[in-house]
Amino acid sequence: MVVAGERIGTSDLWVGVLDQSLPSEYSPLPVLDEPVSTETGWENSSIHLAEVFLVGRSDDVNTSVTNVALGKNRIERWYDDFDIDEDGFTEDVVVSIEHLEAEDAEFIPHEAQIQTYDSGAPLLRSSGNQLQIVGVNWFIGQIDVHPSPARGIRNTSGFSYTGNFAPQIHGIVNAFQIDATNGYIAWMQGAFPAGTTLAQSGTSVDFDRDGLNNFLEYAFVKDPASGALSTAVESGRTELGGLWYASASFMAREDSELVYFVRVGGDLQNWERVNLIFDGSNWSSADEGKVIVQNATSSLAGVWEITVRDAASVSPGAQRFVSIGAE
Repeated sequence: MVVAGERIGTSDLWVGVLDQSLPSEYSPLPVLDEPVSTETGWENSSIHLAEVFLVGRSDDVNTSVTNVALGKNRIERWYDDFDIDEDGFTEDVVVSIEHLEAEDAEFIPHEAQIQTYDSGAPLLRSSGNQLQIVGVNWFIGQIDVHPSPARGIRNTSGFSYTGNFAPQIHGIVNAFQIDATNGYIAWMQGAFPAGTTLAQSGTSVDFDRDGLNNFLEYAFVKDPASGALSTAVESGRTELGGLWYASASFMAREDSELVYFVRVGGDLQNWERVNLIFDGSNWSSADEGKVIVQNATSSLAGVWEITVRDAASVSPGAQRFVSIGAE
């Protein structure tokens, strides 16, 4: 499911965030990242007159998005700051032109143009035996292709060009290298200052540069915009019957998609991991022979203060370590 999204500039490009990573059998297509800013730059670019694949519905009557067809054309125009719908928004666009087989030398087999309801489908190019996203369908128009000698009006297809927005696209993709839970997405809406982009509020970003990425700020109930150096876990020790045990305290959320875990060991290499279990009213250890939940107190709605300890005591002259994590 798409749980968040953001429009890129005023273009028709939009990046969505899924509620989980795609299965391994899905292979994302690369995005063309070649910027074009001038007419000369366009003429010298790899997309100048490049053959591309247009994706759209197989007819202009049925609005189904499952009956899809593929056609070909060329990128024949580049417009700087094109005003697409007279709403004051302008962006750089690339355009393909409809050619008539009997009249235009530029006609290519299987030529296609986008139709109503095709907006948002990808414009693709074959590059190194791999399809590459060049843009997305945006608008339909018309153009007088060659007024002298007259050849008449031809239909056009306009596309948002990814090359000029690749940094913003990759910024959002990279910001969510850690999966976001639905709880995170809801929390994210109010946890950051107004105007914060997805590239800044994504799970894998350290927005306030305090050493904790935004995902850890969420999982351990921290302020992701404070900028104050802090730790997600407080280390400690517990004395029971004359024996000492390594312990750790932290805040946790009631998020069914989150997994909290504890690792214990006698060095920093050979860890034993134990998940924590929340049953709706309390927390427990999945293996009390290794980790014990010493205390769990609900401090706010959906938030808990938890202290765990190592089940093995610290022997004289030895050392024990406790590490807390969330995923």
